[in-house]
Amino acid sequence: MSQSPSDLMRLLDNVVCLGTIAEVDHAAAKVRLDLSGRRTGWLPYPAEIGANFRRWRPLRVGTQVLAACPSGNPANAVIVQFLYTDALPPSANSGAVDLIQFDDGTIVRHDSGARRTEITSPGGTLVLDATNVVIRTGEGGYFQLDHAGKVTRLTHMGGNQFEAATWETGAVVTALPDNGFSPPRVVSPGEAGG
Repeated sequence: MSQSPSDLMRLLDNVVCLGTIAEVDHAAAKVRLDLSGRRTGWLPYPAEIGANFRRWRPLRVGTQVLAACPSGNPANAVIVQFLYTDALPPSANSGAVDLIQFDDGTIVRHDSGARRTEITSPGGTLVLDATNVVIRTGEGGYFQLDHAGKVTRLTHMGGNQFEAATWETGAVVTALPDNGFSPPRVVSPGEAGG
């Protein structure tokens, strides 16, 4: 079967194209795209699957995508990339920062330059649910709890020396280190064998 040059050009033009997510069915993990004014059928979500994880990432209407259409047929389209737009701009603009920003204001941010990781959830709840939770600080590091301006900090001063400080905003009270206390090294179950 032969095709005209114009048909071949149309198929080639459709192999890779820009589009927008027009409809989302989260329960079925399917989307419909608008590709240059043409609505596709229901297409599968792009998946992130590794040897030890599967990631669920619900998609949103209005997201710009790059779609590949095998044989130039939009009915076979698959999303190969998501693109920022004026309506959905990047959530950060630093080469050192990796950031996930949720619509409710929750942010997971890692700054490689500052070696600092933050999880912020204004008005939210952070749950760590595990049999063991180990929080380890380095030499000279501190562990701090801040309860709306009422703060407790335990600072490792070196060796078996610790300094405990408790304060409210505007006032500081520092306890002397307990020189007789030598805490054992706490290890997680994965570290116990080695």
